[in-house]
Amino acid sequence: KVLVFEGKPINAFYHASNGGVSASSGESWKISDYPYFTTEFDMANFEKKYSFPSIKRREYLKYFLQSDENNFFGKDHYLFRWKRKISDKEIFNLLQKNDLVNKNSEIIDLKVTKRGNSGRVTKLDIIQDNPMKKITLIKDDIRKSLNFLPSNLFIIDKLNDNFWIFTGGGFGHGVGLSQSGAIEMAQKGYSYKKILEQYYKNTKILNFMN
Repeated sequence: KVLVFEGKPINAFYHASNGGVSASSGESWKISDYPYFTTEFDMANFEKKYSFPSIKRREYLKYFLQSDENNFFGKDHYLFRWKRKISDKEIFNLLQKNDLVNKNSEIIDLKVTKRGNSGRVTKLDIIQDNPMKKITLIKDDIRKSLNFLPSNLFIIDKLNDNFWIFTGGGFGHGVGLSQSGAIEMAQKGYSYKKILEQYYKNTKILNFMN
């Protein structure tokens, strides 16, 4: 059997946990969107709906991350919700390993300047003081450079002069099938067809003949 979209085999991306909301391919990587990867809340109750545009705003994303985990498939994954406390120095050291900062500079601010429809950070500005300049991390470069982040689905708060706290959800890029969500759906008795339909929209299963 082959999973297809408009008669052609799909790119069946998958990840560990979507944190309750899936991502489009274009907001996770520097590639074009695929029509079968859409931003959808991974609701355990299919009749319950959310308004999508609002989650791009920090205050609504914060509310989403604090909402009842039982509303979503995949809640049992250990990184469905997570927090990371990290210092300026640790962030600086990671950036220096990637040759992104001057060794004599300091990090003075972190700013999320763009999010995708799923609330994931697609553009993060890091301000350093010497010289005063901005480093911009885009999409998957954010997790590659700041490898303490399980996903790009997060909000940032400044705790004090030296520490930041990242509050987020999910593990991985969030595109396509959520392994933890699929496991829970299977445990609840959903068929493999329903599971594939949940994560790969408007696709069809065809019998493959040699």
